Amino acid sequence: MISRRHLLVAGAAASLVRPRLALSQTTGVTPVFIKWDAWYDNTDTSTRQNHQQLSPARWQFRAPWFCDVLGTERITCNGGQAAVDIELQAAAAAGVKAFCYVWYGGDATGTGLAPAYHKGWELHQSSAYKDQTKWCVYVGLNKFGYNPWSNTAGWHTNCDIWANDYFKRSNYLKVGGRPVLFVPWQPDSLVSHFANSTANTITAFNYLRSQSIASGAGDPYIISTGDLSGATNSVTAKPWVTGDAVSSYIANSAISYPTLPQPAADLYTRTAGFWAGGTMVGSGSKTVPIAMMAWDKRPRIELPEFGSSSTPWVGHQQYYTRGTDAQMAGHLQSCIDFIGTNQPACDSKIMWVYAWNECSEGGPGGVPTLGDPPTGSPPTTALLTAIKPVLTAAA
Repeated sequence: MISRRHLLVAGAAASLVRPRLALSQTTGVTPVFIKWDAWYDNTDTSTRQNHQQLSPARWQFRAPWFCDVLGTERITCNGGQAAVDIELQAAAAAGVKAFCYVWYGGDATGTGLAPAYHKGWELHQSSAYKDQTKWCVYVGLNKFGYNPWSNTAGWHTNCDIWANDYFKRSNYLKVGGRPVLFVPWQPDSLVSHFANSTANTITAFNYLRSQSIASGAGDPYIISTGDLSGATNSVTAKPWVTGDAVSSYIANSAISYPTLPQPAADLYTRTAGFWAGGTMVGSGSKTVPIAMMAWDKRPRIELPEFGSSSTPWVGHQQYYTRGTDAQMAGHLQSCIDFIGTNQPACDSKIMWVYAWNECSEGGPGGVPTLGDPPTGSPPTTALLTAIKPVLTAAA
């Protein structure tokens, strides 16, 4: 089997006869990679399902490098402090400014905590390298309300933990002195935690802003998003949060057409179209564009008993082939160029990237993997080496 590092060497030789990637003159860009942590606890049933999805030999290369290969059809992942320390150093060295954690922490009372999925964030906070790569969150709407909404002290407390604790931490991501916050539209939470009233959500987020400013943490830069499935797009979601910008966890229109599989180049072209479309800049809203490193959720579809609602045969036809490291770097460059040429719509200059470690859904992202493990000091990989010039030139 030819390793990815051999392919990298071959690619480097071929580059002698190809034009080099033209790095953008756009600067001040903040690359933020989505981090979804199913890889730090192998004792929990829900996280083990994700390890099972990547256990077949053909998918093991996508798993984080610290996972243990127990056989040709079995891996298990139980990342500890040393693994997270390497991730933080590798990300920072490559020019990644922050991880955006899909938030599984509890509210101010501890309700809603999912320890197995929250462990990665906890290890980030306990790391000696915690300030090298900042953090922010993609956090559920319910974390700023309360059930019942009539318990004003309850939702005040839920907002206060962000304004008076998380936003004030030394390694929380701020842009222009403002803590960055991604919040998805969740109709169920509107009913359960806001008495089914968008007026109440606006009241809560106005309170969050006032408390954060009063605490010295700054006025949050709030990016409202549609839900993960794209059933509600970002533009219709924005008013309930009085947000500063819109975005989307994935480029919905890029993965919703029926003619897959397609080459990675199509994913990048269609994602670029999504940035300019009616959900993003075309809506007239301020925007945080989402870059899509990859999209191939066949490991989940092949084992639908582990949480996938997709029909296996149909799903096997709906994916993008994996791009080369150079193609991924080129896609990030395109997103940076888009930010530079779409001011002030992209005023925050945040580039949201799917993803650091959505290994079973999207495919390998930034995280070092069994197929592309970290080497050197500071640690790096073939992919991180490829994207580093792009990210650092735009810093």
